[in-house]
Amino acid sequence: MLNRTFPPMLQTSRGGRIAAGVAIFIGVAFATATLLVGAGFERSITETVAAQAVRSDLVVVARPGQELPGGKVKEIEGLPGVKALFVLREETREIGWPIAGDRLTRLQTIAGQSELRWQQLAGGRWPENAHEVVVDSASAGKFGVDLGQTITGSAKLKATVVGTVQLPGSVGSALPTVFVPSESAGRWISAGAKEVHVKATSSDSVNELWSRLSSVAGQGVVRTGAEHARVLVSELSGDTVALQGALLAFAAVALFVASLVIGNTFSVVFAQHSRRLALLRCVGATRGQVFRAVMGEAAFFGFVVSLLGVAAGIGAGVLLTMPEVTLPPYAILVPLCVGVLMTLTAAYHPARTTTRIKPVEALRTTATRETAATGFLWLASGTGLALTGFAALSFGAYMGSYPFGVLGGVLSMGGVLLLARPLLPALIRGLRAPFAALFRESGLIAGDNAARNPRRAAVTSVPIFVGMTLIATLLVAVNTAEETLSRQIISSYPVDIEITANGAPLKPQVIQEMAKVSGIEKVASLRGARVKIGGEPRVLLGADESVAEVSHGEVSPRPGEILVPPPIARNTKTAMGGTIEVPTPNGSLRLIAKPTQAEVSALIVTSEDLARIAPEAPFTAQWMSVTQATRSADLVEDVRRASADQPDIVLNGAVQARAGYQDLLDNALLVALGLLAFSSLIAMVGIANTLTLSVLERTRESGLLRALGLTRRQLRRSLTLEAVMMALAASIPALLLGCVYGIAGTYSVLELGGDTVPSIPVGQLALVVLGAVAITALASLIPARRAARIPPATALMDE
Repeated sequence: MLNRTFPPMLQTSRGGRIAAGVAIFIGVAFATATLLVGAGFERSITETVAAQAVRSDLVVVARPGQELPGGKVKEIEGLPGVKALFVLREETREIGWPIAGDRLTRLQTIAGQSELRWQQLAGGRWPENAHEVVVDSASAGKFGVDLGQTITGSAKLKATVVGTVQLPGSVGSALPTVFVPSESAGRWISAGAKEVHVKATSSDSVNELWSRLSSVAGQGVVRTGAEHARVLVSELSGDTVALQGALLAFAAVALFVASLVIGNTFSVVFAQHSRRLALLRCVGATRGQVFRAVMGEAAFFGFVVSLLGVAAGIGAGVLLTMPEVTLPPYAILVPLCVGVLMTLTAAYHPARTTTRIKPVEALRTTATRETAATGFLWLASGTGLALTGFAALSFGAYMGSYPFGVLGGVLSMGGVLLLARPLLPALIRGLRAPFAALFRESGLIAGDNAARNPRRAAVTSVPIFVGMTLIATLLVAVNTAEETLSRQIISSYPVDIEITANGAPLKPQVIQEMAKVSGIEKVASLRGARVKIGGEPRVLLGADESVAEVSHGEVSPRPGEILVPPPIARNTKTAMGGTIEVPTPNGSLRLIAKPTQAEVSALIVTSEDLARIAPEAPFTAQWMSVTQATRSADLVEDVRRASADQPDIVLNGAVQARAGYQDLLDNALLVALGLLAFSSLIAMVGIANTLTLSVLERTRESGLLRALGLTRRQLRRSLTLEAVMMALAASIPALLLGCVYGIAGTYSVLELGGDTVPSIPVGQLALVVLGAVAITALASLIPARRAARIPPATALMDE
């Protein structure tokens, strides 16, 4: 009967209900959204890279670096049980588009049978003969390609565009894609067969067909369509898995920190209701009955708030994974169960501690018991975990191993959290002297109060410590990555901005508009021409003395030399130091190929040699240097707008490359800000709870201090300074640990070894510390005001 009529504590304690609810809600919502985003990424990758495989019963795959011989393909096609067959061949080469001209294009075969065709027709029809092709709809719109127009390849190849297909956004690359029928693949694609996709006559015959394929596949590997899809997803989803792992790690930390705050909140609530618990014990309730009633209320409360957190997490996940949403059951059930279990775990110790207080003692005063001091096993475990983790972290940084880096970070963080219990109170005690010197009586009282209950001070400081560590890690990692990648880009790209018109003249209005773009410091205009080298059309640029003023790399050839950039060298397999023959009006010119790592979009010769090759060469390119204060992404957009009158223009250079990763780093900073907001909220709840419990325990002491002459203002200030001391004690080791994690993590992820440039944003970290101090001071206002408003006489009578 007592269990059913037990007066609810959380329902009658609005502050405790809100404090505990906020912590549970945030942790569960974060975990739910993370699982939904991960499931959405996995589905997206499956549809992107494995769409062909999932439509096949069996797949014969060539081993890396090899091709399936044509005779094997014919043999597979003639096997009993084969209903349909598709040979995947793919190659990248230059194709002539109707308006855009020659463009590097991805060519791929398309299945003739509908059951093996994964592409979705957006317009027109499928090709019916060797002279028809379909193109991706994005490229058709970008290049103004209409149905019925013709594209051309080498050796006077021509084909009519009869349809467009809609591709997932992440398929392939930024290159346009042309799909050719399998029967005409030899005319367009010189590469051999990489995969043979097979559809069986019936589901019952798949096993028999697998045995037949294994016997004739030779060096090929036979897989089921589902197995091949999993292999493709595994190969191409490393970054996604790493991202989801990182988000889940943040979610685990969020739940851990939330559990500490919930435990502190329940300690406050149970302390406030200790008299009611004592009365129940006096009228016959057993300790077990009271404990079960308290835990039952905690379970119900945790379930309701976790349900709300799951709903909020689903909403956030839907927004992040639009337009298609994946809602696996585990993304709902796991956070819900974890939220309830976390609440029960956090409530267990405060409930046991409170119900063990004798009824007479609880009726006399509101008190809690100090937990026993940290034992040797605790210290040894923390030290062992920390040393093992830092060793693995160092190995991961040295070897450029991301898995070792993550393992080391998790183990070392676990060890540090165990050691935080004795270390954070020691740091708080170390701050007593300077605070007493600066703030006199209030600082002395604050130091004594903060050091009085070491366990509670540690539990309160841990959320601040964890949040500050995560924020410092991200800030240091982002700044280190940005500095490192900037150095790498500058060494690879000799020009900040390069625009070329593929050998066509730059329009005068484009040149005029480019000169008006804010952030551009110097401009060099280069003449260029489009010539055929080795049967392939190539763009030549002539470099004169103005190039040295805008470049920061070696891009000035000597007479008789031709600079071959890495992309062109890879495509043409040019032998460095060999000769390249370039046609001229008076015959040909032999130039020596000079090795260069300069990432530019054309071959480069001297302006004198270009005058011999193309005497009337117009200005076809501009190279520009920019001011350091200019943001890359904004400048790229400004340059694109300035060149809008020439749609076939190509933009390249260090600024373009930097803009590609700047959004990623900006998003990482947004994550840091989100962590800051989350940590701030949790820290405020934890600080407010600790100070509230401190006020309850020291009611009589506060009354005595007031009776001895301490003013309300001094009492309020002492509680605020106590909160600030805990924030500073948590921030100091958190910043040091965050710097270690940020730099080591960058070493392990970028895998650049000695080329990594550590960068510590001192100003940003200082602002974070100031923010933490301000937030904890703000969180102390309500408990401090409550303590100051208790009349001395009332406080002294609380016995």
